[in-house]
Amino acid sequence: MIPFRHSRRPAAAPGLARWLLALALTAVSAAAHAVPASERAFLLDFYADMHPEYWFDRSNWGGPAGTECTWYGVICDGAGDHVLGLEMVRNNVWGTLPASLSEQTQLKILRLPLNFFEGPIPPLDALVNLVVFEATQQVNTAEGYGLTGPLPSLAGLSRLRIFDVNHNRLEGSIPPFPVENGPVALEQYIVAYNRLDGTIPSLDSAPTLTLIDVSSNALTGSFPSLAHLSDLTFVGANSNQLSGPLPSIAGLPRMKEFYARDNQFDRMVSSFADLPALEVYDVAFNRLEGPIPALDQVPRLRVFYANDNALVGTLPTFEATPELVHFDASNNHLTGRLPEIAGLASMGTFHAANNQLSGGIPSLADLPMMNSFDVSHNRLGGTIPVLNGMPRLGSFKVNDNHLSGTAPRVAILHMLLSYDVSDNRLTGPPPAIVPGSIRPGATALCPNHLDPEPSVQWDQATGETPWYQACTAFPDVIWAGGFEAP
Repeated sequence: MIPFRHSRRPAAAPGLARWLLALALTAVSAAAHAVPASERAFLLDFYADMHPEYWFDRSNWGGPAGTECTWYGVICDGAGDHVLGLEMVRNNVWGTLPASLSEQTQLKILRLPLNFFEGPIPPLDALVNLVVFEATQQVNTAEGYGLTGPLPSLAGLSRLRIFDVNHNRLEGSIPPFPVENGPVALEQYIVAYNRLDGTIPSLDSAPTLTLIDVSSNALTGSFPSLAHLSDLTFVGANSNQLSGPLPSIAGLPRMKEFYARDNQFDRMVSSFADLPALEVYDVAFNRLEGPIPALDQVPRLRVFYANDNALVGTLPTFEATPELVHFDASNNHLTGRLPEIAGLASMGTFHAANNQLSGGIPSLADLPMMNSFDVSHNRLGGTIPVLNGMPRLGSFKVNDNHLSGTAPRVAILHMLLSYDVSDNRLTGPPPAIVPGSIRPGATALCPNHLDPEPSVQWDQATGETPWYQACTAFPDVIWAGGFEAP
């Protein structure tokens, strides 16, 4: 399976992006007014605790009173009377967030992504004007960096729109989202790649969520309902210990990407209805039972991974998914026939290996982007169609089926690296091959009933000399018509 990572997350909402830009521009126009002593003290605490000697930019920091709004990364209001934000992205900032952060009631923005933090997050409940809190990690937390301790409560933060602390070492459970005085404006909640455990709280009091990412923790229990989150675009829940049924996303008009692979979910969703924006759905490596729902209402679907589960029923059809790029339903209990895929101009991966599929392999014509085709270990019969319609094909696996006829031509497939047609009922000569194109040892032609014609190229490609030795009990006896005992 070709991996599909979800490191790409949606950017800040357009309205929020414009607001952030306008707020940042106020720092330029701020006059040389002295900010309150408590705000200056916070900035000086931050400067003292964060090893400024290593910063990439520390322009004007530590200057006299009245210059705070000129310090690099400091955002003030238009008059220069208050510090409204601190923004340092990838500035080589090291250290622990100062306790005085908890007293900055005017603070709206704290954006410190891709730096080197340690220690706890101070309480945030008094920061009633806070809109953005970002403190992500620049390096692998295995190297000893990363915020530690529990996640802060978001109680009282009714204006908070973005909370992002991914790639740290935070522990404990995710605090509940308070029903009263909770984060009613919250749009993005990102706590991925930490050490969190416990369950995911109800999201009912965060109705404006567009993105939630809790991936790569040790969370348990079921995933809360998403039914009321009509603005939701992204869900990340990979690599936890979540169980129960997958949450339904049917009817969420803005949903684009849903990731829940590598968990213990045990029930597939019943419908993909009314999902006009869905592009990625990844639920691989779970314990899912039930059928794969129809894909006729996901017209923008590009990636569908449901491999390594216990799914039953038939494969969906693709007439309504013309933009599909990657499809993997391998390692399930699926039955029935392979769907038609000819003409899917964007398709690069089609994997349905290790199922109980029957019938023939459909036409593989007009698949200009197809790179990997794997339907091995099924019960497929009939002949293998021509491969001419897949000029970018890099891997072709149909081994361990009941296929007959001749092996398809591969001489025109100049990008082919792996080719496995073994364990079938193929006859005739081995196909012509582009010398040196197939990776040595990445190919198998036998067992089959192929004519034992000598071929140095196939010897190299299969890693067997001669290549046909697994095709007969008498590999040293060769004659033009086939095999014969001495």
